[in-house]
Amino acid sequence: GLGNDFWSAYVAEWPLDPGYPTRKPLYRLYHTLNHYNIFGGGYGSAAEGIVSRLLQAL
Repeated sequence: GLGNDFWSAYVAEWPLDPGYPTRKPLYRLYHTLNHYNIFGGGYGSAAEGIVSRLLQAL
């Protein structure tokens, strides 16, 4: 992934809106489910973990 220096510079130029931390797991879930659909395997349990954490946050 991209390092901390990149993200620090990015956020300095384009601040993240306040709702981003709440939405971030939803974005990750989409891609995890897509990988599960294509590759199967451990992506299913990874998706379940994301859903579980999202439900706990409600």
